Amino acid sequence: MSKVAIVRTSPRTLFADYHRLMHLAGYQDVIAKDADTAAILFVLGRRKKTHPQN
Repeated sequence: MSKVAIVRTSPRTLFADYHRLMHLAGYQDVIAKDADTAAILFVLGRRKKTHPQN
C-alpha cells in the first residue's frame, strides 16, 4: 500500500520537518535499519509576489 505525507515547512524548520515527514510516511516499515540508503529531498517552494515600487 502506498502512503503519501505532506508537511508545510519553512527554511528555518526544513530538516526537523523532513524528519517528521519521513516518520509520517512510515519509512521504518519498509527500509531495513542495516540497509545502505540515500534519501533525495525534493522541495517545491513558492516565491512571495513582490510589487514594483512606484
